[in-house]
Formats: sequence, structure tokens, C-alpha cells
Amino acid sequence: MTTNMKMIFWFSILSGTLIAVSSKSWISVWMGLEINLLAFVSLISNSMNQQTSEATLKYFLVQSLASSMFLFWTIFNFMQSNWFILMTENLNSTTISIILALKMGAAPFHFWFPPTAEGLSWFNCMILLTWQKVAPLFILMSFNSFSLVILASFSSIIGAVGSLNQSSLRKLMAYSSINHMGWILATMYINDKLMLTYFIMYCSLSILVMLMFNYFKLMHINQIQNTNNILINLILMLNLMSLGGLPPFVGFMPKWLSLNYLLMYNQFMLSLILVLSTLVTLYVYIRLTYSSFNILSTSSKWFNINLYSPMLIIFSLPSLISLPIMINFIM
Repeated sequence: MTTNMKMIFWFSILSGTLIAVSSKSWISVWMGLEINLLAFVSLISNSMNQQTSEATLKYFLVQSLASSMFLFWTIFNFMQSNWFILMTENLNSTTISIILALKMGAAPFHFWFPPTAEGLSWFNCMILLTWQKVAPLFILMSFNSFSLVILASFSSIIGAVGSLNQSSLRKLMAYSSINHMGWILATMYINDKLMLTYFIMYCSLSILVMLMFNYFKLMHINQIQNTNNILINLILMLNLMSLGGLPPFVGFMPKWLSLNYLLMYNQFMLSLILVLSTLVTLYVYIRLTYSSFNILSTSSKWFNINLYSPMLIIFSLPSLISLPIMINFIM
């Protein structure tokens, strides 16, 4: 694929999302989602890689199913009279929530999400876990129903439990995304601005962690154990702890604000589910990085990183940003 073709596809992905977010007509929203879908499928497809081709096919079939359901829901609402729409308002909110949860891979409609992320490169996986969720989330903000609480509970639990027995880092990041989606949907039910804050923080930390995995050419957990460098292992641990929301790192701030709002609105059971699922994900991250500090770990010839590279400074930004927060907690 030439550079000009890639630029066209990237522009289509960006424009499709912006069309879907800014449209006032449901047909225009559907068109924006379809433009985004076709451009992303064209970008990730690779006939020379069987795993990538399988992931592309899974993504296309699931997204096509969700887009067909979305179009049918739009036509159905357009054909009904006003009194019938008022009678089925709750049903409409639940239906569109299920459709959009299927499009962005929220539990319990997550069956396609980890296998698709497993077959992509780190850069395409980064787009799938961050930018591809923007349009469904902004559309879902218009439907503030109790179904968001149910989706948030399922996403937090399944994202935490599913990450326990994973050896692939891409699947681990996919289940981490599902777990964070539970927090995002819970904050959406309470406050839209808080949801945007959490989503921006999640995207920033996830992109940084995946860029670090891509830079160090890490694909599986056993590769982390063979880095045999205390500085790299420390930066990786701090970034993962920040992504998991461990205080006093910067990732703790949106979780702390979300819990304050949830408890303010008497969402005690949902808060308990979110906190317990976060503890499970933190256990997974600690288990992932603890073994890399073993003195008896061996060094691999393929791992050759310049310790004075400017990229290491960029990768350590979350831990550097968290220092003022640590001082504030101590004071």
C-alpha cells in the first residue's frame, strides 16, 4: 500500500468519525460510521498475513452486523408515529445501547474484540482501542439509560477476569480496554464531562503503553522477563501502575473523581464492582512486571535498546507527572 493511499484512508477514518459525531440526522450518523468502518478495514487488511486477514474479517463482519442493526433501528423509528416512540422510549435506549456496545466491544458483546486485537499490529491495535471508540461513545451520550449501568458492570467484571490468564500483551490490552470501558460507561451515566476526562486520560495512557511495547518489540509476557534492564522494567511498571489506577500515579485521578461522583449519586453497588475489578487488573499488572525484576532473568540477543534514547524520557512521562500528586498526598 502506497503512502498516498494510507493518507486517504487515515483522512477517511478521521472524517467518518467527525461526521458521525457532528451529524443531526441518524442517516448521516450511519454514513459516518460506515466511512470509518470501510477506511479502517482497508488500512488493517493484509493478504500476506493470515492472522491479520482473519482479524480483519472478524472486525468487518461484526461491524457490518452492528451497522445493519443501527440502520434498521433508524428506519424503524422514522416510520413510527410520535406517540409510539414515546411509549417505547426505554426500549429504544436499550436497543441503541446494545448496538453501540457491539460496535465498540463492550461486554457482554466483547466476543470479537480480543481476537481482533491479537491479529493486528501494535499501531492498528492502538487505533482500535482508542479512536474507534470515539463515535459510539459520543452517540451513546444522547441515551442516558439504566442499561449503561448494566453494560458498565459486565465490562468491568469481564475485562478484569479475562485478563487473568493471558500470555499475549495485545489480548491483555484488549481486556484492559474492556475494563476501562466499564468505568467510562459508569461515568457517562453520571456526568458527560467526567466521562470525557476519563476517556482522554485512558487514551493517553494506553497509547503510551502500546507505543512502549511497539518500541521494545514486546508481544508476549515472557519477553518482558528477558529484558534484563532495571530502568526499562521500572518505566514499564510505573506506566502499567498508572494505567491500572494505583495511587499516587496520574491514572488514579480519573478513577478517584469517578468514585466521588458515583457515591454522590448513591451508586454503591456499581462502585464496589468497579473497585474490585480494578484490584484484579492491578494484580495482573503487578504479576506482569514483578517477574521482570528477578535477578536470575536472562538476556536475549534480539533486545538491543539504547538506554540514552529520548523515547525512554517520553515513556516515563506518567511517572514524572505523578510526582506532584505524590507530594500533594504526602503534604
